Amino acid sequence: MSDVSLPTLPLFPLGTVVFEGGLLPLQIFEPRYLHMVRQCERDGSDFVLVTLTRGREVRAPSDAPEQFEPLGSRLQMEHVDSAQPGLLHIWCRATERVRVHRPQQRADGLWLGEIEALPAPPAIPIPESLISLRATIIRTLQQLQTQALPVPPWPEPWLLDDCHWLSCRWGDLLNLPSDMRYRLFALDDPLLRLELIHDLLNPVDPPPTVS
Repeated sequence: MSDVSLPTLPLFPLGTVVFEGGLLPLQIFEPRYLHMVRQCERDGSDFVLVTLTRGREVRAPSDAPEQFEPLGSRLQMEHVDSAQPGLLHIWCRATERVRVHRPQQRADGLWLGEIEALPAPPAIPIPESLISLRATIIRTLQQLQTQALPVPPWPEPWLLDDCHWLSCRWGDLLNLPSDMRYRLFALDDPLLRLELIHDLLNPVDPPPTVS
């Protein structure tokens, strides 16, 4: 990292991962996060989701400080529903991958960190061997279009021929443990990520044993 000053943003430790372009709905009720959301609304600013490695999503006074992975997703709020006092429903879009430097926790429990944006991934067309993954995503997109949601899960344009976009959408869909999802998220090579997703969806049977 260079000596260039980095922006400081609030951190939201959570036991999940959200891929670039993905939509994350959240229920906010802890005072530290209610204040964070209101501040982001006033300033038009973002916050960063980081994946928990230790600690709980809902903090108790006796809990040890959370620990989390160094890479996260910058989240932009697209819709806020404040119909109930003390409870916010928000829908956030992941806009980019970032690296968190020098995280510090305030007295009220909110984490802050200096945020370094990671380079944009290269544009890589989908090879013929992985083209089946695109067809399944198209069917899912068409199904989601019929749902009444405050914001679209994956707004157009749909970059169906791009390895990064397609691998991120599969990262959104796959039901994987958070540590495995994070390993996919942390990969810089979108083609490698898509190949690994293909292998997860199409495991090779072990060869038969010979007696």
